[in-house]
Amino acid sequence: DPEPYFQTLYRILTGRDLARRVVAKIKGRDEVTDGAVRDFASHVAVEPVRASRLVDVGFVSADPVLAAVSANTLAEEYVQQNLELRRQNMERSLEWLAQELTRQKTIVEASERAMAQYREDNDALSLEDRQNIVISRLNQLNEAATRARTIRAQKESLYRRLGTLGANATPESIPEILQNPYIQSLKAQLAELERRKALLSERYGDKHPEMLTVNASIQDATRQLKAEISKAVESIRHDYDSALVEERTLASALDEQKELATDLDRKSVTYTVLQRDAESNRELYQTLLRREKELQVLANSRGNNVRLVERA
Repeated sequence: DPEPYFQTLYRILTGRDLARRVVAKIKGRDEVTDGAVRDFASHVAVEPVRASRLVDVGFVSADPVLAAVSANTLAEEYVQQNLELRRQNMERSLEWLAQELTRQKTIVEASERAMAQYREDNDALSLEDRQNIVISRLNQLNEAATRARTIRAQKESLYRRLGTLGANATPESIPEILQNPYIQSLKAQLAELERRKALLSERYGDKHPEMLTVNASIQDATRQLKAEISKAVESIRHDYDSALVEERTLASALDEQKELATDLDRKSVTYTVLQRDAESNRELYQTLLRREKELQVLANSRGNNVRLVERA
C-alpha cells in the first residue's frame, strides 16, 4: 500500500526541520528564523506520481528561478538528510551489535562448557534412547486418550438426551434412533399397514377377517418397532458405558506413562535445558554476526534508498 509511504514522505517534505535546512542552504544560517521557515514550508507542494513510488516536489513562487532553486534544494536536502539518518542509524546499530556480539560470545562459550561438563558428569546421552521410546508411547497414549474422551463425550451427550426426554416424547424422536435403517423400515411397514387398515375400514367392520388380520399385523409391527427402539436405546447406553470404560482405562495408562516420562525427564531435563540454551545462544550469536556483516556492507556502500530523479 503506497499510501502510508506517501503520507510519511509528504510530512517530511513539508515539515519545518527540512525547511530549516533548505532556508539555511539558500539564504544562509543567519537568515533562518521561525517566520522564514514557516513561510518556506507553506509554499512547498508535493504530489505523488500515479502508479509509482515517485513524487513531484514543487515550490509555489512568482519567481521561476526561486521556485526552481527552492524545489531542487528541497529535494537535494531531503536526499542528504535521508542519507545522514541512514548513516547515523547504521553507526548506532553497528556500535550496539559490536557490544552485543562480545557479550553474546561470552554467553555462548559459558553455555557450551556447562553442557559438555554435565554430559561428562551424568552420562546424559544414554538417556536419549529411553526417552524417545517413552515419549513415543506417551504420544500414542495421549492421542488415544484424546480420541476416547471425544468419543465418550459424544456417547454421553446422546445418552443424556435420553434422560431429558419429556413426558410425551419418545426415544424415536432422537435423530440417531429415528435414522436407524431397520427402525425406518419398521415405521414404513407400520405406516403401510395403517394405510391398508384405513382402506379396509371403508368396506368392512372391525370383526371382518381382513380387518382382524391387518390389526394383528399392526400390533405385531408395533411390538417389533418398540422392541427395536428399546434395543437402540440399550445400545446407546451400552456404547456410553463402553466408551467410559475405554476412556478410564486409557487415562490410567496415560497417567502411568506420564509418571515414567517424568522420572526419566528428571534425570535428563538439566542436560536438555543446557543443550537448548547452548544452541539458542549459538544461533543468536550467528544471527547477530550475520546482521553486523550486512550492516557493514550497507555502510561501506554509502547507499541511499532515495534519489533525485529529475531536477526542476
